[in-house]
Amino acid sequence: MNKRMIGCFAALVTACSSEAYITGLAAVGGATASRITAPDSSKVNAPVVVTVSATGSISEGCNRPAGFKVQEAGSVSRIEIFHRYPRGDVTCPAAPKEYYETVTLRFPTPGVKTIRLIGVSSWRGEGSPLDSVQRTITITP
Repeated sequence: MNKRMIGCFAALVTACSSEAYITGLAAVGGATASRITAPDSSKVNAPVVVTVSATGSISEGCNRPAGFKVQEAGSVSRIEIFHRYPRGDVTCPAAPKEYYETVTLRFPTPGVKTIRLIGVSSWRGEGSPLDSVQRTITITP
């Protein structure tokens, strides 16, 4: 089980009292290359420490990190990072800040595995989900 997993989300935006939980911003001006940090290789069942990042506002009154969830299917591990965002008429500064989450993965079989960061490309309007920020890792016996 990964640390800081949250249970108050179901889709892109979920109501939780006076706050909404939103998927983190994974692309700012197309810059997505450094969103996932992981080793190039590891061994079967060894812990693989992965760091993912999403952009939020520098003001913690506007958004705060709210954990992540991991979905694993075959050779792909999808990591979705969440932020808490206040509901209502809130003005947030335009100054961005990177928020990081550390996730430990284990791969039970050898081969080339894919780690994907799921995020949105914009907070204006609906935002379009991303599923293309990724990197691969080689798992050896």
